[in-house]
Amino acid sequence: MRVGQGIYHRMRKGQEEVVGFVLIVVLVVVVFLLFLGLSLRKESAPSVSSQEIYQFLESSLTVTSSCAIQYGGARVSMSELLSLCKEKRRCLNGKLACEVAAMEIGELLGASWVITPGSRFSGYAFEGVSVNAGNDERFIKVEKGVCGVQYYEASYPLYPLEIRFRTCLREE
Repeated sequence: MRVGQGIYHRMRKGQEEVVGFVLIVVLVVVVFLLFLGLSLRKESAPSVSSQEIYQFLESSLTVTSSCAIQYGGARVSMSELLSLCKEKRRCLNGKLACEVAAMEIGELLGASWVITPGSRFSGYAFEGVSVNAGNDERFIKVEKGVCGVQYYEASYPLYPLEIRFRTCLREE
């Protein structure tokens, strides 16, 4: 064996190791890019939970309605309007409180929970219930779309009433 041959053999072995290392790095980069591409292509669906629905109910019940019940008096909140609805009372403008509540709740829900063929949600249901020792009596219901088996829901107590809201997920 000549002196130059040993160096040639070691250089060739070193080149093979470098080529192997480069192939591994290229393979790892390709796999990483595939995962990155797949994760970017998936649409991120908006997240919603029962707690968020509860907070939505809580805040929407503080919204001022268009109903006034006393001359010179302020307009009532949505929670007061629902109580008036249960009592089958009328607003000063002569409309039934339930009519006003259904219209305004429908507008509020329509603006907040968009139901279209491409949306994540397929429907919703809002109802006011009078809770009487296990015998619940519904006095108002506002719904849109269809509800399947997948949904989020929450209820908000307004003793002796309970407000329930369910938003339904589109089933794929």
